[in-house]
Amino acid sequence: MKQDNFWKIFWSTMLTVLVICTSALLWLKIGYLRLPEDTALAAAVGVRYDPARDPFRKEVVPEEMVIRKIPLLADYLYRESIPFGFEDWSWGVASKWRSSEQAFEGTFSLHAKFQEPWAGVRLSAPSVDITEYQSLSLSVYPDANITDLYLELYNIYGQPIERQSLSWYAHENKLTPNQWNALRIPISNLISSRENIKEITGFSISAGEKTGSAFIDAVQFTRTATVYPRWEMASSSAGGWGADIFASTTQVSLPYSLSRTESDLLNWRPIFGTFKNSEKGVLVGPTEKKTTGSMAVFGGGKEWGNYRVNMGIYWGMTSTFSILVRFADDANFVACAYSNYGSFIQMYQVKDGDSTLVAQSPLLAIRTLEPWKDASHGAEVRGNKVSCFLDGERIVSADLPTMPSRGTVGIETWSVNSDDYPHTLQSLTVSPL
Repeated sequence: MKQDNFWKIFWSTMLTVLVICTSALLWLKIGYLRLPEDTALAAAVGVRYDPARDPFRKEVVPEEMVIRKIPLLADYLYRESIPFGFEDWSWGVASKWRSSEQAFEGTFSLHAKFQEPWAGVRLSAPSVDITEYQSLSLSVYPDANITDLYLELYNIYGQPIERQSLSWYAHENKLTPNQWNALRIPISNLISSRENIKEITGFSISAGEKTGSAFIDAVQFTRTATVYPRWEMASSSAGGWGADIFASTTQVSLPYSLSRTESDLLNWRPIFGTFKNSEKGVLVGPTEKKTTGSMAVFGGGKEWGNYRVNMGIYWGMTSTFSILVRFADDANFVACAYSNYGSFIQMYQVKDGDSTLVAQSPLLAIRTLEPWKDASHGAEVRGNKVSCFLDGERIVSADLPTMPSRGTVGIETWSVNSDDYPHTLQSLTVSPL
């Protein structure tokens, strides 16, 4: 009897479980059939459904599809305010980008107070395509202290391309003070004939040696062709910086050693970027939000001929470090350029403004576990031969009969970002040969 009851209970329980499971399956099937298909669900939210695709896989946009260029609103580089995507990289200037005191177009203009020689207002942007433009127009309203203003465009590396005087394009080649001067400049005058520039990363306007203020408005690219002769820097201005770098410097006989005293540093001419004394050495590199590199030359070595220069460097985050030799001006010199803590060395000759790669090393082994510390870089110039050294070893050499026969030494750096920490120049010696 007990055995019969057991089987009755067992089969009754199994039947109940079977009925429950069957009912659940039927309910799920009916409910599922009433839902839209996966493709319909995907289409409802604008997604392409692919059953073979991992839904958590990150989509990678091909490199060629990434658009980096910034479109200009009505072709303006500046009007009313700083355009979207641009940044203020001005230096030595008190700037008000939405001043209502004066306006050539609209309601506002840029009011720039130039507070030191060669101060400038600068707008920086990732990239602007200029291939379809023929000229650049702008209007300036200088005060009586400003006799000229200088405009420069910047290439994709953040370097100035070609400086042009704005008074050159004004009526009778003069900027009339306290009124608007409308100007138009051919693009070909703003871009060196030696370079094939298709994109720029902004512009700057400086006031030369003068201090004063000016309103600037309606900086706009146009598609209208304009013909006007290019302004050329006066021959008395060496290097295109507005002043002779060897003027007001004390000529020094070899040997020379950097002492970092006030009188010694006064003989150095920082052209752009950072060249600043610090507790551990001279900082050389970019100036944040102003430049992506630096250049400084020693004004006391104009007549130096054959010599060996050695520099001790503590590398910062700046990408390159270059030793300049036989530097006559910014258009004529030779550079030993070091990258990646000196594991790659290139030699460039700059002649009449054209830069040519004349020699380079293979990729060298990283010299120590901490290659940024106490790096030793050097260069030697004897007659027409130039050599680049690493840790006292001659790495690359070249015969350059067209380089200047005499010239000073200098330092140049370059980096991708303006906020990369500069190198520290710990020592510098120049010995006669």
